[in-house]
Amino acid sequence: MSSNLPLTVEDFTNILNRLLVVKPLTPLTGEADEWEETETRPNYFQNKRCPNVFKKTDGTCYDIDGAVASADGGITWFSALEFDPKIEFPYYPPTHPEKIYIEFEDDNASRWPLGKYEIITDKPERIEALRERKQKEYDSYYVRP
Repeated sequence: MSSNLPLTVEDFTNILNRLLVVKPLTPLTGEADEWEETETRPNYFQNKRCPNVFKKTDGTCYDIDGAVASADGGITWFSALEFDPKIEFPYYPPTHPEKIYIEFEDDNASRWPLGKYEIITDKPERIEALRERKQKEYDSYYVRP
């Protein structure tokens, strides 16, 4: 978007979308005045401009809305600290989370805390096979004849 040209409909739509999903219009800087201590999470600071960005006292920063994971090929999604992307500044928070597909080594293993898994995001054939297998499993459990 050029500063000397009028806004296009696409520019306006992108700005409106960022505002609607509570994302900043300009990148976060990570400067001290952007942070405030949290009452609910000791040893964490929350970004004042983007409430889903946190900083630990060791300086590590991450975006809790930055990624979601699916263990069933995309039928359902969850978030976990394990998948929250570590970030560096300047940071321009995305409007949609990164989607991470995982497959557990043992389907019967305890899922929380997360059991052993493999990230299969770059393996579309495994994602589809997992989705089909899990859909059949869900249908047999939830769909009554």
